Amino acid sequence: MGARLCKPNDPEAKGMNERANGYYETSFLPGRRFSDVEDFNAQLHTWLKRANRRVHATTRMVPAEQIYEDGAR
Repeated sequence: MGARLCKPNDPEAKGMNERANGYYETSFLPGRRFSDVEDFNAQLHTWLKRANRRVHATTRMVPAEQIYEDGAR
């Protein structure tokens, strides 16, 4: 995890960060325990590999593939 500073008056960036945080809070954190920061990061890294390969329920796209298409725009 890291910190991301949003530019002033940029509600879209703030909204994207808040949605991501909400997703982690409801999908990654429940039921987990961490011994330290390194353990948290290791579990998050493993979970993100799996989560980014799933088919998104709304868009029907795979996030790990879609990020490259979005970056090309």
